[in-house]
Amino acid sequence: MKVKLNDVVEALAISSDESAYYYNKETEALVFVMDPIFGCDDQELLDDLEENGEKYIRLPSKYEINEYQLMRAFIRSLPPGKVQKRLERAIRGSGAFRYFKDTLYDLGIEKQWYECKDEEFRKIAIRWCEENGIEYK
Repeated sequence: MKVKLNDVVEALAISSDESAYYYNKETEALVFVMDPIFGCDDQELLDDLEENGEKYIRLPSKYEINEYQLMRAFIRSLPPGKVQKRLERAIRGSGAFRYFKDTLYDLGIEKQWYECKDEEFRKIAIRWCEENGIEYK
C-alpha cells in the first residue's frame, strides 16, 4: 500500500464536521465522503463503505487532530513577551479560532503559524501511515 504524503496532509487540513477522508486499500487512493445529511451524492461509495468497510481506513478527524492544542503549542514555542501574551489572550473564550487568526495577521506572523501547522499535520500524516502499514512518498 502506498500514498502521497502531501495528499494525506491536504486531506487532514480540509477535513470538517460534514466530511471525512478514507484510504482505499485496494485502489491505494484517498476518497472523500460527505455526510449524507449534507448531500453526499455518491451513493455507490457510501454503499461500498457500509458493505466493505474493511477495505477502507479512515484518516484522523479534525477532533483527533485538535487544532486548538496546535495553537497552544505554537504560542508556547514563541519567545516570552508581548506577542505570546496577545496570542494567549486571543484563544480564551468563544471565537478563539477567529481571534487567533486575526491576531496572527495583526502581528504579521501568520506565515510562521501556517508553516508550524503544516509541519504538525505532516507529522500526524506520517504517524497515521506508519500505524496503518501504509507506505508514503
